[in-house]
Amino acid sequence: MAPPFEVADKIRLGGVAVPWGDLMPTIVFWSSFTFVFGSFMVCIATLFRRSWIDIEKVPFPHAVSAHELMKRVDPKSGLKLSFTSPFIIGMIVAIAFSIPSMMIELFPWFPDIYGFRTNICGYAATWNTSTGAFAGLIGLTKWNIHPLAVAIAYIAPLNILFNVWFWWLVDVIILPQIAYVMGYYTALTDRNGCGRWDCGAESLAFGPPFKWQATVIGGIFGLAVFLFVIERRYIVETVQAALGRVSEERRSEMERNEALSYRTLYALIVALFIAMVAILMTTGMNLGTSFSTPISMFIIWFAQMRMLGLSGAYVRGTDKGYALQKFLFYPTAPAQPTSDYIMTANFNTWFTDAPDMGNQIGGNYLTAWQSYRLASLTGVSNKSIFKIMIVSILILAPTTMTGFLYSAYTWGASRIPGTWGMYGCAGWYQRCAVPERWNAMPGTDPWTPNFLVGFLMAGALSIIHARFVWFPFEPVGFIIGTSWTSAQAGFWLPCLVAWVLKVMTIRVGGSKLYEHQGLAVAAGFISGYMLCIIPGTIISKVRFFYPF
Repeated sequence: MAPPFEVADKIRLGGVAVPWGDLMPTIVFWSSFTFVFGSFMVCIATLFRRSWIDIEKVPFPHAVSAHELMKRVDPKSGLKLSFTSPFIIGMIVAIAFSIPSMMIELFPWFPDIYGFRTNICGYAATWNTSTGAFAGLIGLTKWNIHPLAVAIAYIAPLNILFNVWFWWLVDVIILPQIAYVMGYYTALTDRNGCGRWDCGAESLAFGPPFKWQATVIGGIFGLAVFLFVIERRYIVETVQAALGRVSEERRSEMERNEALSYRTLYALIVALFIAMVAILMTTGMNLGTSFSTPISMFIIWFAQMRMLGLSGAYVRGTDKGYALQKFLFYPTAPAQPTSDYIMTANFNTWFTDAPDMGNQIGGNYLTAWQSYRLASLTGVSNKSIFKIMIVSILILAPTTMTGFLYSAYTWGASRIPGTWGMYGCAGWYQRCAVPERWNAMPGTDPWTPNFLVGFLMAGALSIIHARFVWFPFEPVGFIIGTSWTSAQAGFWLPCLVAWVLKVMTIRVGGSKLYEHQGLAVAAGFISGYMLCIIPGTIISKVRFFYPF
C-alpha cells in the first residue's frame, strides 16, 4: 500500500528524484485497487440501468443540464441561439456572477464584492453566529447562497424539493428548538453554525436526543434496502435471465439496449467482488471485515446515487461508513489498535465520504449513472458507454498515481493545493480510527435506536410513496433535509427557492413554460458557470508554477 517510511517521508517537502523502484509496488497496488473497485461500481450501475433510466426515468439533474447545452450546439436540433433566448440569458447571468468570484480567488487585490473571503465557506454556505439575530435558533446552522445550487435544484422534481426544506424545517429547526427548551443542546448557544452541527458529543449530529447523523445513516441504509424490496421483481427477472430461466424472446427484449448480457454482468460482479475481498485482505484486514466492507460501500453508494439522481445532491461525511462495521465487528475501538481495525476504519470512512475522496468507488459510480442518463437522452449506445468507462478506469488507475507521485516528489506534497489528506494532516489513524472518533460515530451511545428510526422512516416513506403516487412525503427529501447536506452545506435554502420558482413557473405557464423557458435558463446558468470555471482552473494551475 505504501513505500517504506524513509521513502514516503521525502514526499512532504519534495525536491528529490522520484524513487520509482521503491514506489512500484504501491503503484501496482493502487492501480489494481482502482480498476477492480471502479469496474465493480460500473457493473452495478449497468445492472440497474434499465430500471432507473429506461423505466423510472430518474432525472439526474446534472446530466439533464449537460444535455440542454448539447442540444444548443447541435445544428440538427433546430434550436436558435440569440441574446434573448432563455439559455443565453442564463449563461450571461452566470458569467456576470462568476467573474468576480473567480477574480477574488486568483488575485488578492480584487475587491471581495460578495464577501466570499470572510463570510462564506468552501461550499458557498454562510453560517449562523452566536451573537447574530438568529443565535437563539439552535438548529439554524448554515444556509447556501450560491445561485448555482438553485439552478441545479430547479431541475429536480417538485416533491423532492418540498421534502428537503420541509424535513429541514421540522427535524433540524423545530424539534431541536423543542429539545433546547427541555434542557438539551444548551452549550450550542455559544457556538457558530459549524460547531453546532458536528463539533463534539453535544452537537446536533451526534448528541442526544436526536443524534441526527445516526438517524440519517439509518435512513441511507433504509433507502437502499427498501429500494431492493421495491425492485425485487426486476432483480429476480434479471437473475432468471442470467440463469436462462426466461424465454429467449423475453431475454432478447430485456437485453436489447444493455451493454452486456445479464449472465456476463452477474459473472463480472461476482468475480470483481471476490477480487475486492482479496485485495482488502492483503492490507491486513480479516475475511469478515474484507467481506462486509464492499457490501457497506455498495449499500451506501446505491442510496447516494438515488439521492443524486432525484435531488442533484448527496450526503457527504465519513460517518456513514462506521455503522455496519460497528454492528458486526467493532462496537467500540479496541484497546490496542490492530491492522484489521485501522484498515477497516480507513476504507469504510474514506471511500464512503464523497466521490472525490473515494474516486475509485463513488466517483466511478457517479460517472456511470450520469453517462447512462446522458446516453438515454442522446441515443448513444450503452455498450459504447460501458467500453469507454472501463477503458477510462484502466487508463486512470496508473496515470493518476504516477502523475501525483512525480508532482509530490518534485515540488512537495505540502506545497501542492488539495493534497491535505496525503501528508499527515488527516492521516488514516488520526482521521478515521482514533478511538475518540470511532466511539462517537455515527452518534454517541446508544445510537442504534436513532439508526433504526431513520431506517424505518425511510422504509415507510419508500413503500407508501411507491404505492400511492399522491402521497406528498418520500425518503430522499427526508434524508437530504435532515443531513449534513442541508445543515452544513445549507442546501435547504436553494431547494426552497427552487421550489418557489418552479411552482410559480408551472402555475403560470404549465409544463410547457418550464420545459422551454425555465429549464433553459437553469441549464444556461449551469453552463455559463462552468464556462468560467474551466479557464479559471487552468489559470490557477499556471499561477502555481508561474506566480503573478
